[in-house]
Amino acid sequence: MLQAIAGLCRDMLISCIAFLLHFLRELEGLLSRRPYLSIIIGIYEEPMTPGQCNMVVERLGDYLVEQGF
Repeated sequence: MLQAIAGLCRDMLISCIAFLLHFLRELEGLLSRRPYLSIIIGIYEEPMTPGQCNMVVERLGDYLVEQGF
């Protein structure tokens, strides 16, 4: 798993906005969000789409921010 993450990070950084990073390679990718005290990493492969993964990571991040994490 860690090698897959390192491989994605080498390939292509799509966006880096405030606390959100998005890496993409072909049909798989990685989303990372950093609320206050934690880091959320979402890894997706086909059939999950980047938008679905983004929605889950963003909602979890919003929840953790509301809870003070």
